Amino acid sequence: MPLNFYSTFTLFIFSLSVLAQERIPATFGQLSAKDIEFSSYPEDERAKAVILYEKGNVSVDVVDDYIILIKETHIKIKVLDPNNFQGSTIQIPYYNDKKAKEKIVDLTAITHNGNHQTYVSDQQIYDKDETDVWSSKSFTFPAVKKGSVLEYKYTVQSPFFSTFEWGLQDKIPTLYSEFVTEIPGNYSYRGALTGKQKFDYNESKIKRNCFSLSGLDKAGDCLINEYIMKNIPAFYEEDYMLSSDNYLIKIKYDLKQRQGIYGEKTSYTKTWKDVDDEYRYDKDMGRQLNYTSYFEDRIPAEILNITDPLARAKAVFYFIQKHFTWDGKYRIYSNIRVKDAFESKVGNSAEINLALINALRAANLDVELSLSSTRNRKIPNQIYPVQTEFNYVMAFLRIGDRSYFLDATDKYASFSVVPLRALNLVARIMDFENGSYWQPIEPFNRNIIYSHLQLELDNNGIIGGTVEENNAGQFALRKRDEMSETSKENYLNEKLQRAPFSNLTNYLVTNRFKSDKSVKEKYTVQLEPESINGEIYFEPFFLSDGFSENPFQLETRDYPVNLGFPINYTYLMALQISEEYEVINIPENKLIKFPDNSAECVVNYTLDGSKLNLRFNLKINNHIYPPENYPALKDFFEKVVDIQTKEPIGFKKR
Repeated sequence: MPLNFYSTFTLFIFSLSVLAQERIPATFGQLSAKDIEFSSYPEDERAKAVILYEKGNVSVDVVDDYIILIKETHIKIKVLDPNNFQGSTIQIPYYNDKKAKEKIVDLTAITHNGNHQTYVSDQQIYDKDETDVWSSKSFTFPAVKKGSVLEYKYTVQSPFFSTFEWGLQDKIPTLYSEFVTEIPGNYSYRGALTGKQKFDYNESKIKRNCFSLSGLDKAGDCLINEYIMKNIPAFYEEDYMLSSDNYLIKIKYDLKQRQGIYGEKTSYTKTWKDVDDEYRYDKDMGRQLNYTSYFEDRIPAEILNITDPLARAKAVFYFIQKHFTWDGKYRIYSNIRVKDAFESKVGNSAEINLALINALRAANLDVELSLSSTRNRKIPNQIYPVQTEFNYVMAFLRIGDRSYFLDATDKYASFSVVPLRALNLVARIMDFENGSYWQPIEPFNRNIIYSHLQLELDNNGIIGGTVEENNAGQFALRKRDEMSETSKENYLNEKLQRAPFSNLTNYLVTNRFKSDKSVKEKYTVQLEPESINGEIYFEPFFLSDGFSENPFQLETRDYPVNLGFPINYTYLMALQISEEYEVINIPENKLIKFPDNSAECVVNYTLDGSKLNLRFNLKINNHIYPPENYPALKDFFEKVVDIQTKEPIGFKKR
């Protein structure tokens, strides 16, 4: 046994300015005068509460003869607006697999109202299984009122050393966050800080003889990392952004290497070749791609005999899509059995898309396995492999110089239309022969909403006529999903509620179940415009398929706007005006362009005798806009919204 077993360290110190700062001490159950007196937070008038103090400690200890990771947390929250504060219920997740699980101990929670304390009893703490492997402990603070301080602490005992993190930013402001790690030197971690704010204090030091094991003569040394960050702003989510996990300020540790008792070293830093080999021979992934001959016998011969490769690929895609029903589950590491799923016609996301890959190969097409993460998760790390960041499987098809991401889980998606949930920028293409590589996930670009209205204003001031709607690409998928989730009656009632129709009849839908076609709707409507002092005012954009309000409200934005996909919205209206009426107000024709011409909006009104024609077109060619473009984007959408909501057409009787 090496004499200096615990004396080897990989020091990881962030290249941040180290400022000598006085720590804020805190004893659980005891409030400071500042905690009690704190009553407002002028720096953020929207804040309904403020985290006064939080501290996390991570260390290694021996419990029941097992070496485990100990993660301690202590938090104090001041409630400023109890009527609108949504954080009184706390949910603590923990891993709960049959083979290995985490354990939450020493959970204590108190509501402080002045000098009065109300404890959360053990009977008020609930365990719940969230997924097959994740559970949670939850509780709700009692007696919450303005000025309450909510304090809780708990410890997680974990057998998992591969990764851990400390979140420094929340949905409410944080005045003080402290994080301390005390790790034996035989564990070497890689650390990373996400977010723009720097630490106010950051120091690394060695603590001698901090860790010992029964049977070892010499105690080991530990590396202590200490971090303090103050006055952390709240994180406010806004429309059209990727997962907040990409932007929240946090510090994450990933295990690189561990040295065993006898000096043997285990590396946890994998190369992509290591990952490729692991997936290639894994029973739940690579070995599920060995069913080409199985699918050759099950795909209709008329599909396999199609000569045009693209047409053949589409036929295979729609065959698999129609065959399967997705069970709503995501799998990537376990419980993936392609043959069993095909025979039962029900599968998880990996089983369906692995079946698609096998089927495409059976059709003699060039296709690879694609690994990615869904949009509600962090974008995968492209610097080094972090396998836990992947949770989604798709097919990556190449035909000539064109490539396509294919996802057959959604029965209503057209070929190469990746559902929005899977549009998370980048995927790893697992080319087991030549080595894996990154590939951008580009969204389908012909996402169209087309509305054509032929209306008439009659002698009684009533407007009626026919409406035709055509949705393609992502909008067709969205429309089909919307229709599938409710009855026809409820769907039409919702249409009536969204628009000022007094009547909707003669409804007809075409291509509802043909995912390779656009969805077409046609119906007859009647509505009564607003009448003011004998004048009629008509809001022409009553279908509300554009933007009825500006989705961008913040003054500034620190993260990119991600619309998901390009948009093309066309709205045509022909209004025949009764001889009893004349037009007294027609909105101005306008052309609005984004500075780099990536988006434009044009509205054009023409009066031809007694017929008023309206043409509106909104094109957004880019789906991602960096933070520096946010002010221009906000202004662009403000003008688009004004066109659709603040410019009615006016009529009066002759």
